[in-house]
Amino acid sequence: MNTKNAKKTFLFNVFLASIAGEPLDISYTKLIDILGVSESTFSKLRHGRMNKMPAGLHPNLMASQFAANTIKEFPPACSTARRFAVYAQMLSEKYIFSDSLARFITMFSAGAAVIDEERANKFYTGMIPELIKLCYEEAYTNTEQDYQNRLMSRIRAKSELVYQKICDTINEDVLDSEKLNELLNVIYAASLRSQLPPFFSDLAYLEMLGGMIRSQANQPFYNFANRSEQISISDDLRKMVRTLCATEQVVAPSLNPIEFTLTQRLYQVKGLSTDEIAKHAFRNLSITVNNFPVVKYINLHEDSRYTSPLQFVTVIESTKEVGGMTATWLVLRFKLYPAELGEPINVEYEYSCASPFIHDISSVYSYTLQYPCKSLEHEFRLDEQTRRKWGIGVQVFTLLTKSTQNVEKKESFLEENGDSEGSKRVVIYDWALPGAGYYVNLYELRHTRSRSEPALY
Repeated sequence: MNTKNAKKTFLFNVFLASIAGEPLDISYTKLIDILGVSESTFSKLRHGRMNKMPAGLHPNLMASQFAANTIKEFPPACSTARRFAVYAQMLSEKYIFSDSLARFITMFSAGAAVIDEERANKFYTGMIPELIKLCYEEAYTNTEQDYQNRLMSRIRAKSELVYQKICDTINEDVLDSEKLNELLNVIYAASLRSQLPPFFSDLAYLEMLGGMIRSQANQPFYNFANRSEQISISDDLRKMVRTLCATEQVVAPSLNPIEFTLTQRLYQVKGLSTDEIAKHAFRNLSITVNNFPVVKYINLHEDSRYTSPLQFVTVIESTKEVGGMTATWLVLRFKLYPAELGEPINVEYEYSCASPFIHDISSVYSYTLQYPCKSLEHEFRLDEQTRRKWGIGVQVFTLLTKSTQNVEKKESFLEENGDSEGSKRVVIYDWALPGAGYYVNLYELRHTRSRSEPALY
């Protein structure tokens, strides 16, 4: 084993131990004061038990201040220069440094060896604080990288601590920006644990993914999103009816209004008015927000005079036609108004969606999450008449699914309920990030010899 391989990585807890040890001998109590952290946090730093370095100790904020306050513990004399020269030599012998810091330590040692009283003050105010500052920066960076490496190495392992940390963070009475950022870091670890390995070599993709995660700071998220859906196809294959019942809880990380959206794609008879299309798409529509009818809720918060939840529906028609039918997107959108920071808002809705049935088009539809979601359960059932001739296929995609050809493993997210053709349930209990969702396809049993699901594409 060569000398370099025998050296240890210079981590932040190592840095603190080196400052507190010979030849500098600065007490841990003094270091707590200099860093401005609690005894509990310092204990974790000292023993390397942090999962992530505190943002308040970032080098951009603390390195220069730490260096300036540390040097105040010593007089501006030759004896101080000699002590730090011994310190630098000790670091050089025991730890691995970047080339730039290693060169600085060599230069520092050479300068300290010829110091005299006349030059002692300049060394005291220049080279010594710079040494401490550079060591601080390197130790912090190494520890952050070590955290990332440890995260990657345990991606495949189940971690109850991760789940507990998520629960603890969400269950705080007040979810401020700092706590939300902490939450998103934990979500990142939990959600990507089993998905990242195939992407380790694609650094650009991982950077894009990290940027997307960071962009979710101070955005709403679902505590849960539960939905039950029954599907019926008429015997003459001319009509499909979907009946949905859902309960969702949205957590508000700020007092800003939250946009709640339901989106649906349908093919409708050409020439229908937007009101007629909306009535077909959302029949028997019922929505409540914290047990208030949504119309009453919105009128109260917006000083408006809505009379029907259908007034929140926007109809977007395209020029695309299939069999005399026109493609239509329907977006039901309204705002939620949190009364308190971190307030969970319950939204319940029910409706039936009736549309002409176009084989190979109406039989495939999708759902995509708008916000991060702690727990998702969506169940699909065929009515008794429909399940005699039809089956349900579901394929789940996540943020890391690069194409529709690359969906996630079924056993991770799907549960069978009774007859496999007549019922399916999507379950995601390990956090799902925005962009995750699923495809549903209905297929005729007579076309499947083994009565197993065909591929979507």
